[in-house]
Amino acid sequence: MKKILFLFLIINCQLSIVNSVAQGINNRFLWGYDDPQYNPRRNLSIEPNSLSVDCTAFSLSFDAASANISDSAGNLLFYSNGNQVMNKMHLPMLGIDTLSPDWITQNYMSGGTNCNQEVLILPIPGQDKKYYTFSSAGFPFNNNTLAQTFKLQYSIIDMNLNGGLGACTQANTTIIADTLRNGGLTVCRHANGRDWWLPIKQWNNNKFYMLLITPNGIQNMGEQAIGDTTTIDVDWCGQTAFSPDGNWYANIDARSDLNLFGFDRCTGTFTNSLHVPIIDSLVFFGSVAFSPNSKILYYSNIKNLFQLNLDTTDILASKRHVATYDGFFDPSTGSSYFKTYFGYSWLAPNNKIYMCTARGTKYFHTIEFPDSLGTACNFQQHNVYYNCYNAYTTPNHYNYFLGAESGTICDSLGLSVSSPVLANTTLKEGRFGPNPNPANSSFYFNYHLNEHTTLQISNSSGAIIHTQTLYSWFGYVQIDCSSWANGVYSYKAGNNSGKIVVLH
Repeated sequence: MKKILFLFLIINCQLSIVNSVAQGINNRFLWGYDDPQYNPRRNLSIEPNSLSVDCTAFSLSFDAASANISDSAGNLLFYSNGNQVMNKMHLPMLGIDTLSPDWITQNYMSGGTNCNQEVLILPIPGQDKKYYTFSSAGFPFNNNTLAQTFKLQYSIIDMNLNGGLGACTQANTTIIADTLRNGGLTVCRHANGRDWWLPIKQWNNNKFYMLLITPNGIQNMGEQAIGDTTTIDVDWCGQTAFSPDGNWYANIDARSDLNLFGFDRCTGTFTNSLHVPIIDSLVFFGSVAFSPNSKILYYSNIKNLFQLNLDTTDILASKRHVATYDGFFDPSTGSSYFKTYFGYSWLAPNNKIYMCTARGTKYFHTIEFPDSLGTACNFQQHNVYYNCYNAYTTPNHYNYFLGAESGTICDSLGLSVSSPVLANTTLKEGRFGPNPNPANSSFYFNYHLNEHTTLQISNSSGAIIHTQTLYSWFGYVQIDCSSWANGVYSYKAGNNSGKIVVLH
């Protein structure tokens, strides 16, 4: 028996039909599969202090992958199951039949792709009502029972077209052709408050591609090798997440372990890594979720939930076991096979963490107070009942509202911490470092020094490519970078150092 989804209340759809209007772009969660009459689809809206459900029938089926986007008032715009894109009227999006068509989607995934976070919807910076939809194509192995990603693609949806229902203007354009980690698509806003970083994990090694998404398009900024080198045979049941403040990134894979990384939002690089072993013979599911205050990381395998305190000098030593699966199974199924094993987790707009089950049940787990350490977080097993089945569908949302690192050299657009709205790019006198960042053909280097100092800029190989004298007290110099290759460069001036991204 498969899935359909959860509600955070004991709810019967026939008695609680609500024409909900959410308050934000990340409030909605669409799910459902197989039989619209027996297991009708659901359109759930989670708001800071309320929950509502729209039981309008629609035909799209979901497996693990589920992504949607709404306008700022919470009105649904479009959604996807990783295989198809549907508009708000639950009709196929004009201009695209299949996302990332391949042998797997053509033969096995008419109900949606079966990897968590295998589809991602992202507003295009600086372009009104236009969106990227990222998806991946795979090939079969293990007697066609499993699939492995071999390319990442994007499509462009323009909601200004087709009377506001939207249309696809560019379909299934390949960005990366390589053997990649299944699913795990998530993003973090650049420290400038406008652009986005999209890390793409390679399969069976410790390398990441890093994509930078700006108003000028999508740029592959190269590879970074960091962290654990353990190889895995299957990775289709993992999850990734950025912390709400963007300073941490975590991933977990099936039959593998947890890997935690620091993240530099200015340069798009991982700054350090921590490998956390998980010993369990039944590790074929793994989840990660950060607390709202970004100080606690929760991770689970199929039977155990753990917690790491990120606000300490020894993170690994802070590991705490929060809960063990209690053996409960869904009595409505008539079979003990349908256990409420721990599935994927997700931080909701009401600042609770929800966890679906790893098998088809009508129950959901919650972490009521995720900012609290130990058992004070109040993890409740199968405490939420919903009148439809769900195994492992969760919405692929991220922190849309993260602003700039205000007052730093990375805030090259002059945006505030709380607002991701684009402001005018201006030179900030007295702010030390490059502006703008990323730079295109040239940038200003601002400084405030007590004595003459030599500025040195190096490429990723460590070779010095630019040297210049900075004269005291304060001022700026303009540097031509039009001949530099795209990438991340390091600068040093006296005791000051940092990074500058060049993107033509």
